Amino acid sequence: MHKTWQRLTTGMFILALGALAGCRSTSNMGLDNDPHAKLDQSQTSDIQIAVAQTLEARGETQDALRFYYQAVRNDPTRADAWSRIAVMCDKEGMLNESTEAYRQALALRPDSPDLHCNRGYSLYLQQQWEHAEVELRNAIQLKPGHTRAHNNLGLVLARTGRSAEALVAFKQAGCNPTDSHLNMAYALTLNGDFLQARTHYQTALKTQPDSAAAKDGLNNIEVLVARLKPNGDAIATSPAGTSPVVAAGAAISTSLKPEPAGATAQAPIVPTKPRQRSELDR
Repeated sequence: MHKTWQRLTTGMFILALGALAGCRSTSNMGLDNDPHAKLDQSQTSDIQIAVAQTLEARGETQDALRFYYQAVRNDPTRADAWSRIAVMCDKEGMLNESTEAYRQALALRPDSPDLHCNRGYSLYLQQQWEHAEVELRNAIQLKPGHTRAHNNLGLVLARTGRSAEALVAFKQAGCNPTDSHLNMAYALTLNGDFLQARTHYQTALKTQPDSAAAKDGLNNIEVLVARLKPNGDAIATSPAGTSPVVAAGAAISTSLKPEPAGATAQAPIVPTKPRQRSELDR
């Protein structure tokens, strides 16, 4: 039995060959006996990208990547394929591969705000704050109303201690006051600054008393702070000479995709996912 991608490939090539042959009957349409059936590299790349997009939508990541890579081998100028390779490699944690794919894509489309935004988000996930900020500001310069770039820039600014600037960036991203403070609390929790995170959760509740995200986040923070009090287990297991708050924050910051709030007191405490947190293009 053929794999899904093999069936898709066959079907896509038949359709393409039908178009190239002037929509004639496909009954005798073989590559060997039809002079119109030969595809140039660009057309082959078109088909491979179409198949890759279908596979990507189905969640068949590795097969999708294989087709995207085949597409850029046939036509290295396909910035759209390089961009998808970069995003998918980011999601798979293949950072060396994503870095190269972004380099190729940006060389072809240096004026693409989405590409700069995605690259900035990739660098944010790697905690390369300065480089992430440069890419996100490039995206905003190219498209001042780029909401994802503003939101991701807010996360970078919050993670690097520029809270006032971060709140401005979240506002420019279209966040309301509640969501802006939720994003701040999220970033500060990743930094291990739980007391300031608690303040922002409290502020979020003041602006929207019925916010379930703010309530859950505040509950998680209160549990975590209680566990970090003197004589608590977290202190007993902290490395020598390391603040228990900093140690806990360092552990949390390694999670690039934290789970939603609501963990039990026995489970590891993770930050509340911000309501407006930008993700990579899908």
